[in-house]
Amino acid sequence: MLKHKSVVFVFCIVVAMFLWVGLTPLKVNDTDMSYIWSVDKLEKEYANSATHIFADDTLNKKFIKTSVTIKDKPSQLKFVLDHFRYRNYKAKIKYSYDKDAIRKYFEEYNKTQTATKDAEIKYTGSNYEAVKEVNGTQVDIDKLLKAVSSETRGIKVEDYYIKPSLVLSNIEGTCNEANTYLKSSIEYTCGKSIKFEPDDITLQGSTLNLDKTRLQSFCKDLADYYDTQGQTVKLHDGSEISVQGGTYQAKVDTDAECEEVEKLLKSDKQIKGREPIMTGKTVSKYDGKYIVEVDIANQHVWVYTSDGQAVMDSDCVTGTLNKHDTPKGLFFISEMRKNYTMHGTNDNGTSYASFCNRFMRITNSGVALHDASWRGRFDGNIYTHNGSHGCVNLPVQFAKDLFDTIDNGTLVIVH
Repeated sequence: MLKHKSVVFVFCIVVAMFLWVGLTPLKVNDTDMSYIWSVDKLEKEYANSATHIFADDTLNKKFIKTSVTIKDKPSQLKFVLDHFRYRNYKAKIKYSYDKDAIRKYFEEYNKTQTATKDAEIKYTGSNYEAVKEVNGTQVDIDKLLKAVSSETRGIKVEDYYIKPSLVLSNIEGTCNEANTYLKSSIEYTCGKSIKFEPDDITLQGSTLNLDKTRLQSFCKDLADYYDTQGQTVKLHDGSEISVQGGTYQAKVDTDAECEEVEKLLKSDKQIKGREPIMTGKTVSKYDGKYIVEVDIANQHVWVYTSDGQAVMDSDCVTGTLNKHDTPKGLFFISEMRKNYTMHGTNDNGTSYASFCNRFMRITNSGVALHDASWRGRFDGNIYTHNGSHGCVNLPVQFAKDLFDTIDNGTLVIVH
């Protein structure tokens, strides 16, 4: 009976010892190492447990070497006794690895893996198609080695797969924009039409660039159909001349038209019957009752109806020859004012202020038809040496009658 009790007592002591050891674990850098009872194995076993640069232990064993130095390493007896009291040894850990070996391993690894591909836009022959990216399994080796160098713990190889720089959501809008350009078109009243072709569109990642060379050339070509520069007009005597310049002749505003066309070709529409943006006016659309003709060579003004019926005429004085020449071309009356004072600068630098009863402007720079009460005569030679500053000087009564006859918008031919 006594022997039996002794066995039970010893058993209880052993159990108590194990419980005590469990409650007061022996640690190295906060890692439980209570299961190690040989001090000679402690550093090696801790090194094995501490080698976790990679999450995959196979890679740790293949590439990572760990050396551990325990500070104040105890004797074997003290080490055993330390199991029965709380101890947390401090250890210095040093990792070593061969970067070239790791690089070579993953270079071979990548040869068997799926390559990552960016999402891209492809032309299929009729339209553009957005192709989804491919998430590959090849490793970004430089990024992985940087993590190893910083001794990052638990490196998962899949976290270092090469990622696509462009995904489908990055390019879908650009793809739709490109297809909109292909589907849109504009047809003009002259029969010419324009649309963007695949050769006009360059796609770089999510960026769309337009080659506007063909568009600009097209807009310039519209001038052949819509410009009225140099058109033939009839004079008071029924003869015809081709007149350049002036404000009445219309020209295609190439820059404005190109800009507008580019916007319209983004609208996903097929537009028909367009007329280009023009500057000036066109004689073909002139619907006024009268036409005013200024003949510089003969220093004479005629007023006649659009069907050629003479209404009135008078001598005049135009701008001083080769000094203040009256501009030639087709114009229209843009402003009509009574009792108007004109201001300007004389050739000697002095200022002038000239009053006129009737003022009929034809240019924004101030050229007009107006009465000149300061002139005693109007004939064919005065303008060669004592002409105006560019205006068409008229006798007072004729200017009044002209003012009462014509309206804003009246065509004025100066030749």
